[in-house]
Amino acid sequence: MQAPHGHPPLPLTAGTIALVRYGGIFRGLKVRFAQQAGCAGVAIFSDPADDGFVQGTVYPGGPWRPSSSVQRGSAMFLPLCPGDPYR
Repeated sequence: MQAPHGHPPLPLTAGTIALVRYGGIFRGLKVRFAQQAGCAGVAIFSDPADDGFVQGTVYPGGPWRPSSSVQRGSAMFLPLCPGDPYR
């Protein structure tokens, strides 16, 4: 992908899909940062070493996610909305 004539060059991430690991900061911020970097999309993955079946007994017998599980949730830019205590 090339920048239009007279515009600064596009970042190397422009038009790409960001592959990011679940955890750390809120997932909505990961999407926001990818968008700011010019990415066309984001795929967020869960590492079983963090909270999955490799940690121990899986649900319902234990607290860990089974190997067939998936996570889902919002990627809204919640920290940027009205009522954010950091704003």
